[in-house]
Amino acid sequence: MSQKVNRRNKVDALLTVTKALPAADANNDTDEIYVGPAGPHREGMKLRASWPANTVLVATKLLTLTLKSGATGALAAETDPTATYVITGDTGFAAGYVDFELGQNVGEYVAVNQAVETGGGSNIATSFTYSIVC
Repeated sequence: MSQKVNRRNKVDALLTVTKALPAADANNDTDEIYVGPAGPHREGMKLRASWPANTVLVATKLLTLTLKSGATGALAAETDPTATYVITGDTGFAAGYVDFELGQNVGEYVAVNQAVETGGGSNIATSFTYSIVC
């Protein structure tokens, strides 16, 4: 997993989930992670998505990661459209990571929806790791 210089990088192994990407024209949700109620412990807390290199995502096709949160373990469709990250295929994509801020407006449970655009190829051999970073 990548580390950011001069930033908090402490990862709790109990607050980490891994999820394989879906096939083309499909989406899936990660397992939920309990981050607790709003409070001072949330200062600087992030959900880090990290991934290995991929050679499958078709050129110009999109992989969209959208943060979901809710007050209970049943997140349903509670998504935060402002917390979205898009990867554009170029016969795959490079390894990398992105941090989603978990401010006071985020529910007690978080997850990420992974969506591959129609015609994006079957990316099921690539798994993303999501970890709470404080």
